[in-house]
This record gives sequence, structure tokens and C-alpha cells, in this order.
Amino acid sequence: MAFEPNVEQKVLKYDELRIYSDAELNNYTEEDLKAFKCKHDIPDLDELEKGPWPSFVADAKREALHRRNLSDDRMMIDGNVVEDMLGQLQVSFDEGETHWKHGGIVGVFGYGGG
Repeated sequence: MAFEPNVEQKVLKYDELRIYSDAELNNYTEEDLKAFKCKHDIPDLDELEKGPWPSFVADAKREALHRRNLSDDRMMIDGNVVEDMLGQLQVSFDEGETHWKHGGIVGVFGYGGG
């Protein structure tokens, strides 16, 4: 027995819904990526990128470059968010503690945490 909705459903077409064109989604070259310089000094993260395994840093830099080339008026959050995240991660490496807090974990002596 196939599911049939009670109310007629509108057909959604990807080309009508998409926010960015293919040209906007592929808005940098490999040369641009090699020349990319993060707005923050991130030497430890650059070192991670040199290792033998794929690095999340390389993916983050690709996204940062991609966002840098998009217009600010069409983004839902600030265009610098990825570069700022990389800078925050570098500060965590430098200071040896996390600076990534989400406010959802509470520890109370005698009660535990969660």
C-alpha cells in the first residue's frame, strides 16, 4: 500500500529553490586556494594540514575562501565565520584549553553534570 497524501502537494524544483548558481558555488580555483591566507595567524592549524591524512583544516579553508567570494547580502550568517572559527581554534591550541563553549553542560558538586 503506497502512501498518498490527503492534500495535493506542490512539486518543488531545485532550480527554482536554489540560492546560488553553479558559478557562485564554484567561485575559486586551486591557485586561489594555494594563495589563500586566513585573516588570523594559524600556524598550528597549517601544520595539521601537512599531515598524511585528510584534514578538516583544508576543508575549512576551502569553505572560508568560498564564503569570502560570495556577496554578504545573500548569506544568512557573517561571511567571516569560518575564518573566525579557525582563529578561535588556534587560540585554544596556544592556551591549551577550549574556548568553544555552548552553554549546555553544567557541573554541580554533589549532583553530577549533564
